[in-house]
Amino acid sequence: MNSKKTICAWIAAFCVTMVTSAPVAAQAPTFTDEQVDQAIERGVQHLLGVQQPTGGWGDYRSGNELFRHGYDVCGLMGLAYGELSVRDDRLQKALKLVLEAEVDKNYVYAVRAIALSRLYPRLPREQQELVLKRLEKDVEWLINAQSKERGCWNYDGTGSIWGESSNTQMAILGLYEASNVVREFPMDVWKRALDFYLKTQRPDKGWNYAHPSSIETMDTYGSMSAAAVASLFIIRDMLYRGTGCPCKSGKSPREGLQVDKAIEDGIEWLAANFVVDKNPGRGAWYMYWPFSCERVGLASGIKYFGPHDWYREMTAFILSRQNPDGGWGHISDTALAIAFLAKGRAPILANKLQFKGAWNMHPRDLANLTRYVANLKEQPIQWQVINLDVPVQDMHDSPILYISAESAMEITDEQKAKLRQFTDSGGTILFEASCANRQAIDWWTLVCGELWPEWELKAIDRDHPLWEADQPIKGRTPSLMGLSDGLRTFMFFSKVDISCPWNTEAIARQKVLFDLGANLYMYATDKGKLRSRLAARPSGTGAKYAGQTPAKGGKDTVTVARMKHGGDWYLGRNYAPWQVLAEDLKAGTALTLTEREPVAVGDDLSGVDLLHLSARKGCDLGGGAEWLKKYLSGGGFLLAEATLGDAQGDAALRAALQGAGLTLKPLDAEHGVVSGQLGQATGYDASKVEFTFHLRGERIGKARPELMGIYDGDRFVGLFSPFDILYSQTGCKAYGSRGYEAADARALAMNIVLLRSQP
Repeated sequence: MNSKKTICAWIAAFCVTMVTSAPVAAQAPTFTDEQVDQAIERGVQHLLGVQQPTGGWGDYRSGNELFRHGYDVCGLMGLAYGELSVRDDRLQKALKLVLEAEVDKNYVYAVRAIALSRLYPRLPREQQELVLKRLEKDVEWLINAQSKERGCWNYDGTGSIWGESSNTQMAILGLYEASNVVREFPMDVWKRALDFYLKTQRPDKGWNYAHPSSIETMDTYGSMSAAAVASLFIIRDMLYRGTGCPCKSGKSPREGLQVDKAIEDGIEWLAANFVVDKNPGRGAWYMYWPFSCERVGLASGIKYFGPHDWYREMTAFILSRQNPDGGWGHISDTALAIAFLAKGRAPILANKLQFKGAWNMHPRDLANLTRYVANLKEQPIQWQVINLDVPVQDMHDSPILYISAESAMEITDEQKAKLRQFTDSGGTILFEASCANRQAIDWWTLVCGELWPEWELKAIDRDHPLWEADQPIKGRTPSLMGLSDGLRTFMFFSKVDISCPWNTEAIARQKVLFDLGANLYMYATDKGKLRSRLAARPSGTGAKYAGQTPAKGGKDTVTVARMKHGGDWYLGRNYAPWQVLAEDLKAGTALTLTEREPVAVGDDLSGVDLLHLSARKGCDLGGGAEWLKKYLSGGGFLLAEATLGDAQGDAALRAALQGAGLTLKPLDAEHGVVSGQLGQATGYDASKVEFTFHLRGERIGKARPELMGIYDGDRFVGLFSPFDILYSQTGCKAYGSRGYEAADARALAMNIVLLRSQP
């Protein structure tokens, strides 16, 4: 691979730096997604609090320059990014003012285009028509305001050579945002802008203000360098869309582009000069720095600048600078802060894996797919690049790891192990052999056998729920292979190229492949909500049970064993559910939960406090009824559970228990496993629970857990759950699961174990 001449280069070279130092970034100040949401809301309320009776925020003045309606457009942009309802009268008043405003400065035109384009999808049709007309006029003004000779913009839109980087980057951003509404743009605009940025890049690889009077004397600085790189990404998308396609003989064509080298060098400057608390090389105009860094991060998928998690670290600093009144100083700074916080926290559709080898031959594949899904869902969604030097926890920024390989992956055994750890903790992998490359196909096939030897690669058939998970895919479906552990398909494998259609945005011809991307996310999350970048994965009992304090009974240790039988007793073992629960019990109650090796009929059960019997499709005790009843009569306890709440498992377990002479009776609301009142031990009050997506509809108005007591005569000897508990409490998802939401499942599971902690 010619690393200096393809888009692979700038990410490949940079990602090595950005990811290997990732653990350092984890030391950044911590905060929650809820705190960011509250900061955005306070910022919006500040803007509304200082809004003038006219509906706006006034003009902006810089020295002798008057920017008519400058603060008006900034205020509207802040409300747009802050997601204030378009039905709010205050937003409507601001929108009317901005639509009718007569402006004469490039910055004001550009910011108006950004604000209106952001609002456009949420507006009613009549207002969309008004916004479209306004945008068409503003786009025409911005195009005509470009210097035909130098490719830049200036403040007044005269088209002279006396423009600079600041006005240029804002004009390009305004045009780009407007391109989502106004479709036709002359290519010469982007060609001239590219020429401007290539000629003004400094020897140190960054950019300065680039005004003709000072370009040779002014130092390079952060906000202009980041804005230049972000602008180059836009220009590249406009001029060189689809680079790397079509495939030829199992390989992508390789094109050397000047813009790629400029981007690579610019990102290198940003990585070397990144600081959180000031605009490097400049100091002033701070809010333009994180706003511009974010544009680069989101355009490239980069999570780290050097060792810095740019969004997390900059967010912490911006939160610390928010004033008591909810603002960040000037209206423009407040709007930029809201925009930064809102854009960067968007959910991550998928992580694209960077590795040593041909990993990025279709560089805009995931970016374009993400844009399609974002438009489909009518909400901001982003994508990201990671490598296998990051902790597995970072890999879970998204439920999907996307691997596009046009060669064998040069990764270590330790890195391979992380792929297994990722799937065993609920992650889903999509592997594509780029251009149907035979070397990639053969290599990945071997890796599947090495990492997941328990399961066989099989074709994804027409009945697989993937095809209906979100967008119904009818007729001929893409050819996919997969690995399933009996609970979910955790790895999808395409031996044919699917990334070229994404890379070239061939939606009209290959819509099915774009819908596949949306379906995969819904399948991997069991139709879950798109999770914010900062929102933590489900862990423990979460905030719902935060005020409750469980306590163990008289025992210090509880021993559990899974029971083998003639059915699918083994499902879910790879997710180590008892180990996950044990860690929570140890931390919260000092109770030690140990898991014995699975036991078969006839094995010695002495010392086993809790016997776990599970099934999804079938359960055959194989003549073990007497053995089981002997264990129960000696003080043992049985937890029987329909894996994933499957109806077949439910029926099979009921039949097996009945065949063993055991009876089932509904558990009442006062039972300790539900109420948490366990006698010597104290559990959680789990009397009101929530259910997974596919069970939610039939449980409307039924918030109590559905549990059955298992009885041997009149003696209570166990619990039966027709809905999934154990897998659900891990926080992992399985499409179609009928169980409890993770926090409630964890609370119930802990209550069951704590019940057995009593002598």
